[in-house]
Amino acid sequence: MDRGEIQAEVSAIASSLNRLFEELQQSEDSLLRTSSKNVIILLTDAHWHSYAEEVLQVVTQVNPARIFFVHCDPKLSKIDVSVSALCHGLSKEEHICSEVIRISTPTRESNRVPFLLRANALSGVATDLFLIGPIADAESTSMEQPLRPYLRLCESVFFDSNTFPNQFRFLSAEFGSRLRFVDLQWLRLASWREAVSQLFAVQGWALKLTQLSRIELNGTLRQGEESSAALMLMAGWLLSRLDFEVTAFGARTFECQARDGRSLQIVLDTKKEPAQEATLTQMRFIFSPESDIAPETVIFARRDAQVAPGVNPGLWRAVAEEDERISEILSRFFLVGESIKSYTGAAKVALELENLRRGYSFTGMS
Repeated sequence: MDRGEIQAEVSAIASSLNRLFEELQQSEDSLLRTSSKNVIILLTDAHWHSYAEEVLQVVTQVNPARIFFVHCDPKLSKIDVSVSALCHGLSKEEHICSEVIRISTPTRESNRVPFLLRANALSGVATDLFLIGPIADAESTSMEQPLRPYLRLCESVFFDSNTFPNQFRFLSAEFGSRLRFVDLQWLRLASWREAVSQLFAVQGWALKLTQLSRIELNGTLRQGEESSAALMLMAGWLLSRLDFEVTAFGARTFECQARDGRSLQIVLDTKKEPAQEATLTQMRFIFSPESDIAPETVIFARRDAQVAPGVNPGLWRAVAEEDERISEILSRFFLVGESIKSYTGAAKVALELENLRRGYSFTGMS
C-alpha cells in the first residue's frame, strides 16, 4: 500500500525521500526501505492511468525499486513532484518498501524530466522503462522525440506495440541496439506460439509442414485502427520459423516463397469491434489438397470460442485465453520467465508485412 505521500521541490527530491522514510520508520519500525533497480513509468495519456498503476503494483511486488512515475499533463503550469513509499508485506511483522517519485509535467516542460531522472536515479543498478499509452510521434521511423532522452537512461523497454499507430516502424532504428525490448503483445501471444510448437514438435506433423499451403489468421480491431499488431506479430513469427520470405501483397493476402521454391499464402482477416482491444481469435493451417494429409485443415482457436458447425472437433486445437490482465502478464514474465529471443526476428518480418500492406518499402533496418 502507498504510505505517507508528501510534496517535494524539484531540487530536493532525494532529501524529501529521506525525510519521508525517517518519519515512517519512527512510527512503523517494520518497514524496510530498499531498491534494487530504477523503474521509469512514462504515462502519456490519462486514460491509461489505472493501467499504469497496475504496472506499478506488479513491479514493486516483484522487485523493490526506485520508481519514477512520469505523467505528461498539458493542463499543468509547472512540474509537480511528490514522493511516497509503496510497501508489500513479507510477513505480518515486516514490509518491504519501494520509493515512488511521481512527476507530473506540462508538455512544454517535459524536456526537463529526463534530467531530473538522471539526477535522482540510483547509480550502479539497471533501469527499466515502461511506456504506457500511445506515443504522439509514432509516425516517425525512429524514436527520436519524445522518447530518445528516456532511452538513453535505460537498458530495458517495456511497451505494447498495439498502442503505436505504425506499430513496428518506430522500432526499426533500434533493432540491434543495446536495448532489450519487451513487447506485451508478444507476451500475450505466448499460448498461441506454444500450441503451434507443441503440435509440430510431433514428428508426423513436422513432416507435413512441407505441404502447408495457406495460413489464415483472424482477429479483431478497435474502431479507427488499420491493422492488428497481434496478427502481424504472429504472422511474423510463423514466417521466420518456417523460413519463408514475403514477396507480394494483395486482397488481405501475403504471398510468400521458400528457398526451395515452395509457396505459402498468409491471410490476415480482421473485423472491428467497438471498445475491444485488437486481438488474435483464430488460426487455420491449410495443407495442399493434392497431398495425402488427412485432415487438410488444423484450427487453433481460443478456448472460449465456439466450434463452427460441420467442423470436425478432432481438427480443433484449443488455445488458452489471451486477454489476461497486465498484472498477470508481467507477473508471469518476471516470476516464471518467458523467452523473447525470437521477438526481433518476428518483429522484423511484421514490419515487412506492414510496409507491403501500406504499399511502400522501408529500408531503415538490416
